Amino acid sequence: MASETIDFINKNKEWIFSGIGIFLIGIVIGVVRLYWRFSDKRQDRIKDFVDKFGSLYHGGAKLPHLGKAGINTLKSNREIEKGLKALILIYPGHPFRDDKVRNRVKKIGYKKFFRYVNESGSVLNKTSIVTFLNELEKKGKKMSLLTLSHIVILLGVLFAALGGFGTYYFGKKEADKKNRTSTAAQEKLQNRINDLQKELGLIQTSTTSIDEKISLIFESNEAKKQKWNEVKVKAPVIADYFFLVFRSSMGKITGNIRLKGAKEIYPFSTLVNNKIPLAIRNLWLPDKKQYQADPTLEYEIVETSDEKDSLRIFSAGFRMSTGM
Repeated sequence: MASETIDFINKNKEWIFSGIGIFLIGIVIGVVRLYWRFSDKRQDRIKDFVDKFGSLYHGGAKLPHLGKAGINTLKSNREIEKGLKALILIYPGHPFRDDKVRNRVKKIGYKKFFRYVNESGSVLNKTSIVTFLNELEKKGKKMSLLTLSHIVILLGVLFAALGGFGTYYFGKKEADKKNRTSTAAQEKLQNRINDLQKELGLIQTSTTSIDEKISLIFESNEAKKQKWNEVKVKAPVIADYFFLVFRSSMGKITGNIRLKGAKEIYPFSTLVNNKIPLAIRNLWLPDKKQYQADPTLEYEIVETSDEKDSLRIFSAGFRMSTGM
């Protein structure tokens, strides 16, 4: 054993003699010394109790002398039980005699029982011990009911606290989820706004060049509400799409436009299509297997801010099926 201890110290001397090692060893030594000191004091208390009992007892019942011998000076149930065992070794026969009585005392607790007897100021004997036991057991039942009610109240408070915490926790999780969803939606919306701003910038750039390319193909004298007036379009080539720009001399004009003979009707507005061209698909002629040349447009005015206003229609180019 000594050699194993020396080997352990040699292998772990760096750790043992480090600051942490010395600190932990000091704690262990302190705990051991405290235990020994406590153990010594316990043995001294038991010895004093047994010696004092011996000086008082001269035969007969032992119960009346337990309190006078200082059984209350013993610190715990275990210590009292050890004191009684030490007493029995010298003076055979348990002070309680009756096993039922002894079990009842043990169930209540030695320390609690002898403290109650001492506080009552009465002498302990075979008659009074039954009275003390009955009183303590009755109080124990009351205390049990009181303890039970305290437990119920405590559980109620605990469940209420858990309910409050659960409401807060899950409510917070739900709020966080909604916040994350809202943040994601806001980010998505902001990204879309940024994309639209970029597209608008491109459109504004392109509309500047459109003004340089458009050519007037029609102008009305007034902007009264009208139904399907004809406008002839002259195109240098046979195109599948025509691009038109609509402008007013004063306010806003909205209406519809179509190719004569076609089913598609295209709404226009001088607030939007004054810069952004409206694409009109040309009429396909199946017998000739081509789009018609120099098509005729038909337009109607649906709404105008001023009937004295004039509508101007511009050609902004065309697109051929070949990609021109």
